[in-house]
Amino acid sequence: MEKVKLIRCLGVTSCTNAAFAAAGGKCGEICFAAGGVVAFYSARRDRQTKFCFANAPVSAIAVSNDGKFICVGLKKRAGTLVVFDVSTCASIRCFDSTHGIGVSAIAFSPAGDRIASAGFVGDKRPLVVTWKDSSRPLRVNIFQSK
Repeated sequence: MEKVKLIRCLGVTSCTNAAFAAAGGKCGEICFAAGGVVAFYSARRDRQTKFCFANAPVSAIAVSNDGKFICVGLKKRAGTLVVFDVSTCASIRCFDSTHGIGVSAIAFSPAGDRIASAGFVGDKRPLVVTWKDSSRPLRVNIFQSK
C-alpha cells in the first residue's frame, strides 16, 4: 500500500492571529494552522517546508524562544496542549483536559520551561504548565466569584 504524503496546505483555518507564529531563528520560518496541521513556510525558499499533525483543529500556536519547540492548542472539548519538536515535528508532550472548550492563546515563558495558555470564553482561567518535567498542570483562577 502506498503512503500519502502532504506536500502543500492551501488556506488557513483560523479567525484570529493566535494561530500564526514566527519560528524565527536561522531558518526564518512562519508557522500557521491549517485544520489539524501546523504548516511551516520559508519565505527564503518560497515554499512550505514541513508539517506537524495534530488530532484536532489547531486554534493557537507558540514557538519557544530558542526556536526548538512549538506548542499548539487544540479547539475541541477538553482542549489540549501539544508540544512538538520543530526539527522532527514529533509530539513530545500532550496535556489533555486543560481547558473546557478549547485553547485560544498560548505563550512560552522566557526561560522556556513553562507554557501559559488561555481558554475560550467561558473558561475564565489561565493555565500554567511546567512541561519539561512530569509535574501536573497548575490552574490559576483570575476571576473571583461572589
